[in-house]
Order: sequence, then C-alpha cells, then structure tokens
Amino acid sequence: MSTPAPGPDQPHEPQGTSGPPGTFAHRVGAGARRYGILVLAVLAFLVVRALTDDDGTGDVRVGQCVAAGDGGDVRVVDCSDGSSAGRVVLVERDVFTDETRVRALCAAHGSDRAFTSALAAGDRGTVLCVRP
Repeated sequence: MSTPAPGPDQPHEPQGTSGPPGTFAHRVGAGARRYGILVLAVLAFLVVRALTDDDGTGDVRVGQCVAAGDGGDVRVVDCSDGSSAGRVVLVERDVFTDETRVRALCAAHGSDRAFTSALAAGDRGTVLCVRP
C-alpha cells in the first residue's frame, strides 16, 4: 500500500535533502543547495578570467616598435616616436621571465633590451626582445 501525498496543511520533507529535517545530512544538503550556486558562479568567473587575461603584449608583433607605457605596460608606437625603446626582434610567450633567462634569450637574438610580463603562474609570461 502506498502512503498518500501530504496535503497543504501537512508538513513534508523538502525535496533534495538527504535526511530527515534537523539532522546533519539535512543541513548539509540544504547548505549545498544554498551555496552551491554561489560557488559555481565564482568558479565560472575565475575560469573566464584565466582564459581572457591579457598581459598587455597580445597585440605586439616582431618588427613593431614599442615604448614603456603607464604602469610598466608596453604599447606599440611609431618607430620615429621619441619614446620608442626600439624594434621588437623576438616575441616569446609562456616562458620563464627571470632576469638570467631573459638576458640569455634576448642576447641570442642580438638584443640587450627586454620587456617582460609575468602574469601567469610560476613566473612565466611573455618576453619581448627589443633592438634600438
């Protein structure tokens, strides 16, 4: 024999809980529903942020001239611009940006000037080698 469904004036257990009301399992289930959406929203934001993060060097190509912008950012300028640091001879992405490796990398391409960014984890980022 089946149990009749509770009427409008009879208490019933909320759907989706894993235990009777007042138990630990019930509280955990209710908390998971309440905060699960918030946790998923934060995770989604972090994933989108990681995939779209720009270190300011995304548009720089070999052959262009660059200058230091505000806050240490790099900006593309006309090569005749007085603020130009020189012409880009190498763009390497997702490499280690410690000083020793950057100097060796740029020296191998005839450059003693570099712009770096290290927004990625592990001190990895983009290296721009520049010649005057």
